[in-house]
Amino acid sequence: MRALARAPTPIKANPPFGLELVRVARAIAAGEGFSSPLHDMDTGPTAWFTPIYPYLLAGIFKLWGIYSDMSRVIIATLNCAFAALTIVPIYGIAKRSFGKTSHAAPRGSGCFLPTALYFPVVWIWDTALTALIFMLIFWATLALRGTRTIRPWAGYGALWVVGGLINPSILSLFPFFLAWLAWNERKEAGPW
Repeated sequence: MRALARAPTPIKANPPFGLELVRVARAIAAGEGFSSPLHDMDTGPTAWFTPIYPYLLAGIFKLWGIYSDMSRVIIATLNCAFAALTIVPIYGIAKRSFGKTSHAAPRGSGCFLPTALYFPVVWIWDTALTALIFMLIFWATLALRGTRTIRPWAGYGALWVVGGLINPSILSLFPFFLAWLAWNERKEAGPW
């Protein structure tokens, strides 16, 4: 019986930097525009990602070099900062939802969730920033309940726009959050 031939294991190009999203950031930093998410393929303009995170990475690449070690350290540090800052809105959500006595649970949650520290370092992706912006939106939704002035509502809308430009999957919750706010407003207003 003939032995099966094994294909050589391909060498990943720039393994610590990830794939598609970083390729778009590389194209932006290299002056090729928002394009070419696929490896070794010039695909032209792409709508695969929303612009905020790739442009953030492109700015880092412009300042510290495309695929340089310093860029990798800065991106990983920034992702860790986003992951760490997520605890602030989580604390605000817990305080608003359960009162001041619930402050210990969110602070200790980082100790029991090691993936919150692992993924921001290993993956160069928008997940840590998406989690931060989503928690900020959730916190703002709770804070907006009962507010009738235009300025907080405008800020709330701007927060949703920024969230949609970071990761559009966040927008799938917009109708539910808005319906919850409308339901609370109607409940507080009393009978018609």
